[in-house]
Amino acid sequence: MEIFDGAAMKNLQDNIEVHMDNYKNEQKPWVGYYIEGLNEDILKQSSTLLVSSDSSLDTKNAIRLYEENKNLSTTLASNNSYWTTLAHTKFYAYMQSRWKVKEEVTKRNIEERYFYRSDNQKSRARHGIARLWWIANLTYDKYNENDPYYYTRLATRDQELFNLIIETKHVAQNRVALHAMLDVVTEVYENEIYGRIPNKRNYYRDIMKQINLIGSVSIWDLLNKEEGKDKLFDFSKNYLNSKVTTI
Repeated sequence: MEIFDGAAMKNLQDNIEVHMDNYKNEQKPWVGYYIEGLNEDILKQSSTLLVSSDSSLDTKNAIRLYEENKNLSTTLASNNSYWTTLAHTKFYAYMQSRWKVKEEVTKRNIEERYFYRSDNQKSRARHGIARLWWIANLTYDKYNENDPYYYTRLATRDQELFNLIIETKHVAQNRVALHAMLDVVTEVYENEIYGRIPNKRNYYRDIMKQINLIGSVSIWDLLNKEEGKDKLFDFSKNYLNSKVTTI
C-alpha cells in the first residue's frame, strides 16, 4: 500500500489550519489535490469499516479492521505515515462520519484524530483508525477457539475503558493484566457484587492506577490470570465498599 512520504506528511501537518474547511466540509478525500503524484486508487473508499457516527459500532469495526490486517507488523502499526494516510484516504468517509469535524473543532483535535504520533502512546487511543486496530491487537485471544474476540468485545463497549486500556502502560503491555482487569470489571458491573457504582470513570481510572502500582512492585509476567484477578478483586472490594450506593 502506498503511504505518504515525509514531504507529504509535513505538507499536511504544517497546513492543517489552511485545510480546515476541507476537514469540515469535504465528504470525499481531498488530499489528491495537494499531494503531487498520489495514486488515485488509494482514494477509493474501503468497505471494511461500517460508516456511522454510532460509537457502539466500534466493536464490529475493530474486529473487521483487525481481521483484514491481522498480519500487520507492529513496526508498520507504529508508523506515523501509515495511519495518517489511511485516515485521509481509503477511510476518509468513515472518519467524516465517526469523527465529524464540527465548527468549534481546533487544530489540536484534527491532529489527534487524523495524524498518528508513534512517540505518544495516547495517539493509539485518539487516532480515528489506529485505535480500532490497536484495541483488537491488544485484546485478541488466539487461545480462545470459540471467540478470540471475547476480550475485544468487553474492552470496546465503553469508550472510557477503551481509551484507558490503550493508554495505561501495564495494561497495554501485558495480556495477564489486561484480561484480569476486564474479567474483574465485567463481573463487578454485571453482578453489582458490591452495590451500585456511582462513577464508572473514576473506578476505571483507579483500577488502572492499581494495575500500574502492582506492576511497580511485582512482575505481571510472573502472575497468572487468576492471581491477577485476585489482586484486582481485593482492590475493587476495598475501593468500592467505600464508594458504592445500595438500592
